[in-house]
Amino acid sequence: MNLTEAERLVRRIEAYLKQPDETLQPATMAETYASEHQAATRRVVTCQRIIRDGDRDQAMRLAEEPPVVLDLINCLEFRKARDWVALCKQNGWPAPESMDREAVRTLQKAYAEGGKADQDFVKRYRGAVMSRDWPKAYDALQSILKVQPNDAGYQKEAVRLRKKILDDLLTPLGQAVAGGDVPKVLRISGEIEALSFVPTFTGDTWPSAQKMRCGKMLADAEEYQHNDNWREVLSMTGSVNNLIAQYGLTLPTDLAGQLDRLAEWAVVEKQEYDEQQKHDSLVSEVGHLLQKSEENQTASINPDLVSQKMELETLAGKWREIEESGRSVPENLQDQYGRDTMLLRGQVNRKQRIRRNVLMLAVVATLVLAGVAGFFMLEAQKAGSLASQLMTLIEERKVRASESLAKSIREKQPRLVNYAKVSAALGQVVPFCQKERDANEALLVKIKGVAKWADAGFAGFSQEEIQTEIDACKTDLKNLPEEFKGDTGSELATVQNEWELHLDTQGGRRNTEFSALLASAEENVASLEYNLPPSRLEEELKRLAQPVEQMQKLIPVRLKLVKIKDESVERFGLLTNKVALIRRELEAWKTGYNIMREADALEGYMEGITKIRGTKAITPKQEVALSRLLSVEVKRDQLMKALLMPGRDKAWKRFTENRILQVSPSKLMPSEETLLSKLLTNPHINGMKMGRVRDITYENLQKVEGPWRPVYMFEDPARKPPINWEFTWANLYDPAKYPAKLVKEYYNIRYTVLKFEFITEKGSEMPASLPESKLLNRLRLPELVAGKQVSLASVLDEIHSDTGASPVFKKYIIEILMNVIAVRPGEWDTYWLTHPSLRGYRERLGKINCCKSSGDWMVPDIQKKIAPKHWAEKIKVSPAKPSMLENFFMLHRKTSLEASARLGRQIVLRPYDGGFTLVGFVELDHAGDEQLSIRKPTAKRLWGWDRDGKPARLFEWDPGKKRHKATGNAMPFSPVYEFNGDAAVIKMDLLKGNKTGHENEVVETWFPPLYQ
Repeated sequence: MNLTEAERLVRRIEAYLKQPDETLQPATMAETYASEHQAATRRVVTCQRIIRDGDRDQAMRLAEEPPVVLDLINCLEFRKARDWVALCKQNGWPAPESMDREAVRTLQKAYAEGGKADQDFVKRYRGAVMSRDWPKAYDALQSILKVQPNDAGYQKEAVRLRKKILDDLLTPLGQAVAGGDVPKVLRISGEIEALSFVPTFTGDTWPSAQKMRCGKMLADAEEYQHNDNWREVLSMTGSVNNLIAQYGLTLPTDLAGQLDRLAEWAVVEKQEYDEQQKHDSLVSEVGHLLQKSEENQTASINPDLVSQKMELETLAGKWREIEESGRSVPENLQDQYGRDTMLLRGQVNRKQRIRRNVLMLAVVATLVLAGVAGFFMLEAQKAGSLASQLMTLIEERKVRASESLAKSIREKQPRLVNYAKVSAALGQVVPFCQKERDANEALLVKIKGVAKWADAGFAGFSQEEIQTEIDACKTDLKNLPEEFKGDTGSELATVQNEWELHLDTQGGRRNTEFSALLASAEENVASLEYNLPPSRLEEELKRLAQPVEQMQKLIPVRLKLVKIKDESVERFGLLTNKVALIRRELEAWKTGYNIMREADALEGYMEGITKIRGTKAITPKQEVALSRLLSVEVKRDQLMKALLMPGRDKAWKRFTENRILQVSPSKLMPSEETLLSKLLTNPHINGMKMGRVRDITYENLQKVEGPWRPVYMFEDPARKPPINWEFTWANLYDPAKYPAKLVKEYYNIRYTVLKFEFITEKGSEMPASLPESKLLNRLRLPELVAGKQVSLASVLDEIHSDTGASPVFKKYIIEILMNVIAVRPGEWDTYWLTHPSLRGYRERLGKINCCKSSGDWMVPDIQKKIAPKHWAEKIKVSPAKPSMLENFFMLHRKTSLEASARLGRQIVLRPYDGGFTLVGFVELDHAGDEQLSIRKPTAKRLWGWDRDGKPARLFEWDPGKKRHKATGNAMPFSPVYEFNGDAAVIKMDLLKGNKTGHENEVVETWFPPLYQ
């Protein structure tokens, strides 16, 4: 970056600090400023290090390399540099570190001391002067002046060199400007700005060169606009504004309008991009938070209440920001948000309730414990050790010991019986002992009953009944006191041994039968594969059902000795799990397939696709085809767009959002209103009248009047005309006097040697209006500026059909209207002109390079060159051959843009209203064959997606074979649509009502793929 570019950067920063303007691209300015500031800092620190190493002359030579480091630092450390750095840090933009002031002072001190470097600078200066290398001489002189700043001679020489260097560059620059050599102008302008001093310009050469430079940058910006590259457009318009501010330029009206239009477009696009980026970032962040929340739930992580409340509040805040943006949110994210936040709220509420309950239980438990402790302390004081021993024996179910201790208390210590605790313990001894003895007797009776069954060979009773009885005896034995278990357990063991011997014989036969069935079933299951054809897989599963059912009947036996072996049961479990898994996958596939078959909307069909895609009951080829389908943007809207408005994404979006025909914007933008207002207030059109003049001379004191010749009279439209239209002074343009250009002259038309009179309307004394003024008045442009709906297509038709106004004038108006349309093309009815018709119109118009100034239509020489036929008719001479411009108007006089726009809208609207219906899909079966599967019979064309993932016509009806035949390379599993209407009938009806002025053969080229 040279010094001039650095100064320009600082001026832009100061402008932004004074009035923030996003078109100045503050983030980019911050990055550039930080980079240059850090580079200058590194350079001056390097100089300091070299000086401290003792080589001061080498340091000064490094500092003098262009741009001179101290000059660059003085530029970058401008008055409000601290404010700019603070703003950068606040907004997160790149910000430089502070300048090393000690290093700067070290370098300044080296300049002040001078030395050998001073002599080197003088030698370098003299050598450059001898070789007439003025830029090098000036650089050396600047180095000398840093050491000897007060030397008047050197100062004067510096002024002379600056003028010499600048003149040597401005002379070829002026020649390049005069010759229109834009590349040379750009090159020399760059050399001038790269000078090590700030030049002062006089004359028109430099401003003219910078205007050409601005024009070139705006032309480049137009190209970037066509490519939707708003960043480059914003950069280019910012550079143009910098040149205007730096050099006080006044651009021509067309360039100024172009600059405003491009800057406005770039700012709007940038705002749209920033808002979309912010929205996408929020959606991504919410998705990440929701995924993290679900992972915590899946991992069984139990965060505390504060963390969950903070998580819920964070999600709610982010979601509010998304909703405030007014942009669409994926439905799956909305569902996920609703589900996760509902779960979080439930968990938070539940933990809050648990927290309250725990606090209450703690209080109650504390009170109860205190009471119980006091109760037991009092009871402990009243109860004696004997009562405690009795209770212990009863608790330990020691019958004989309890009886002995109770007898001892009654006989040896009868006074203790009066204590309530002891009395209560004694009262429990007799019931306890009787209960335990009765239980032992009852168990012995039960064991004798089982023994009788054993004597009969366990015949006449089921195994479950016998085992239940023995198990009950074993349970009762466990419940007996230890002192009774020995004798009673011996009786039970004898009976149980006989029972187990009987069961062992029965169990061998059951396991042999089970093993044979299991081995056969395992062999059959092992041969099954998920991706078999569904019908065959269904048959195999039915064949396996019988042996599985037989094995299931053998398993449910509770008796250990006749049970199926654990190893066999485990194998059977694995077998049934695999069968169940295969059946689940098959059922999932059948469910998904039925959804696809029965779906009448794309959402349902894609749900079925997703379901079978998630099963194992598909072949690898089907897996690839399904993955390919899911990776393509398969949407009904995309199909309709490709068939009705291919390649016009923005136009389609605008049409689907509002299908009502909008002929003009509801409110004009400032740039649009400015263009129209300037046209309506143009002094070369409004307030003009046609008159005629004749010269008055005197010969021999006799007045002699010359022949009449027409003139144009200019009058301020806001000025009220005098009574009887009698003016004294007026601005006139005399075409006969100035045939090559428009020149206004101020005349006294009443008291002069010039006689003037208006050309009046036929049958009236009022001055006649010009055909051009009449045409402009018919165009309804004031109504458009006032906010009314006016069709620009009909306005263009009115201009084309007019035969009175000059073609030059009409071309000038059309150019302005084209600029208005270019600001927001989609807001006018001309947006419905199909690509072939609109492109042809613009190409023919663009080839006619003329009519850039509003007054050209009055100039005879321009009229003769651009519109010779019209000029010949106007001056009533022999007819002339029409020019390209006149042929343009004669061509479009026969056609109607308004009717073409309305027809273009009907071409899209009528089939869109008819709509498309999902009728089936392209099935890829398990054998790898493709076939058309439709839900209901139809003989219409079928549309879907081809193997490239693009919407296309896939099938045509074959009347002879009464079936559909393929017309395209269909994507497997592509949904198939039929058009609800009849495209041929709609096309015939539209062609029948064709009022565009074009032949039907031409109009047929406008129809999109649906009609073809």
